[in-house]
Amino acid sequence: MGFARVFSGVLRPGQEVYVLLPRYNPADPTQHFHKVTIDKIYLMMGRDLEELDEVPPGNLVSIEGLAETVLKSATISSTLSCPPFGKVHGAVWPHIHALM
Repeated sequence: MGFARVFSGVLRPGQEVYVLLPRYNPADPTQHFHKVTIDKIYLMMGRDLEELDEVPPGNLVSIEGLAETVLKSATISSTLSCPPFGKVHGAVWPHIHALM
């Protein structure tokens, strides 16, 4: 499971997205990314998870199916022209960022 905040667009299960790793550079989009399909998304409610059909921007969710591609942090995007959100004000965000 990955923990994410959706910044724009709508995240849906079955959607094909790019997982942009922290070293990804949109000026050279030939490495440091993976194309994946979102398996399931969940609303986290204490110890329980509620499966969702879609997540609009501004929400925090848990994403299933990213264990093979994300080690610590990544940016999820529908396009390769997006810069990774790995560093903000010098700090590394400890979760996945979804920008659709």
